[in-house]
Amino acid sequence: MSLCGFIPSLVGNPSQWYRVFTSMFLHADFFHILFNMYFLCVFGRAVESILGKSRFLLLYLAAGIFASIFHTAFSFIGGLSAYTVPAIGASGAISGILGAYLARATLFGIIPMFATAFILLGSFPPVSAFLMTCITLFLTFLALCQIGVIMSSAILLFKDVSAVMSILNFLFQIATGMFVPLQFMPDPLRILAFLIPLTHGIDLSRHFIMGTSTVWPMEVELGMLLAFILGFGLLAKAAIFHLERKAKKEGLALA
Repeated sequence: MSLCGFIPSLVGNPSQWYRVFTSMFLHADFFHILFNMYFLCVFGRAVESILGKSRFLLLYLAAGIFASIFHTAFSFIGGLSAYTVPAIGASGAISGILGAYLARATLFGIIPMFATAFILLGSFPPVSAFLMTCITLFLTFLALCQIGVIMSSAILLFKDVSAVMSILNFLFQIATGMFVPLQFMPDPLRILAFLIPLTHGIDLSRHFIMGTSTVWPMEVELGMLLAFILGFGLLAKAAIFHLERKAKKEGLALA
């Protein structure tokens, strides 16, 4: 494992960059690979059917590389020793797949928004609206990737797939304002919705494409997305660090 695992302290050595790729295909034990392959099977097939095999592979590898960079950037949380512990596993890459799956509903929801705007306004939204929507979706996607890491860590920690997926389904299908405008939600549910990146992504997308008013000022909601990326990113790193401490007795770090 020390030969092929990703070690943050070696990131400055080009001859060791192969570890970024080899570490994605190594696992600590049976349960580690079992839960990773379960998530890859459940969510990966849906994403692959949309992207195709080649682009799916590129997304998988890109997510794994980003996870290694993120792991290196926040290894200081675990102290100096964390920079020398090999990190293995496909969790980072699969979290990117999960983020793409969660963002899929938003991405495909954009098409009806453009169609509705064309019917109501008699013309397609300007190019600037399309660009701002792309920026919004990109920020939303990054935030969802961090949530994907947190959810994957929870699965590995508690090994209760049904409970976690039920919570995930509730949060992202009901409390995002996708089907019911936030203004008409009960206050407790509205507060919960504000804590979900997808809520702000959908609200801003509607604003840019259809010209609707936003729940909060546009600048505030964009700032919220950036804050979510940072906040959930730190939580994701903390969750991974907790798992790594459990695996440290074996001289490994789950990634």
